[in-house]
Amino acid sequence: MLFVFPGSHRLTFWMKNTPLDLDIGFFDAEGRLLEVRTMRAFDERTVASSTPATYALEMNAGWFAARGIAKGALLRAPDSVLPLAVPGP
Repeated sequence: MLFVFPGSHRLTFWMKNTPLDLDIGFFDAEGRLLEVRTMRAFDERTVASSTPATYALEMNAGWFAARGIAKGALLRAPDSVLPLAVPGP
């Protein structure tokens, strides 16, 4: 699941009621991978990005490593999904 936020913030997630382990990749406003964190099934503790992020991508645990996706990788998606520049008011 891809989460798109209006601006960069320290993002926080948890796994209450989620029955499988997930990895979450945090991305900056340009779509560059900042870090990947593992979240454990049913864990109610929060997992947060170490630095401000704009996008978060949840995948099955091990997905990023199995594909060799590491810090600095570029997130690619249709423009309609990734508004890399969020217009102001």
